[in-house]
Amino acid sequence: MGYKRTDNEIIIMMLEYIHSIETSLRTTDNFEQFISNIDKRDACTMRLEKTCELSLKISPELRNQNMHIKWNEMKGLRNRLAHVYENTSFEIIWNILKDYIPILKDDLTEIHNNL
Repeated sequence: MGYKRTDNEIIIMMLEYIHSIETSLRTTDNFEQFISNIDKRDACTMRLEKTCELSLKISPELRNQNMHIKWNEMKGLRNRLAHVYENTSFEIIWNILKDYIPILKDDLTEIHNNL
């Protein structure tokens, strides 16, 4: 059996992916710029998928203590991105990146600071 990461280690990794997303989007002001830069679009989408995938490894106890976080939606998004990427709505991805990721970052930072 391999090494099992702690919740704190997983959260740190999620925050690193979020930081990379934010860095990539610093020079992107709107959806048209996002969609027209295929490398940036794909990199941000992959990082979002990895963030969601890591959320699956968070312990049930920590998830239950933080039910305000959209754990089930993250699982569903991860599955969609992993299995049906070619049918992904990048407008939805853009909205998630701009609207939800900052909230998730704040929530994860708070959890990390309290672990």
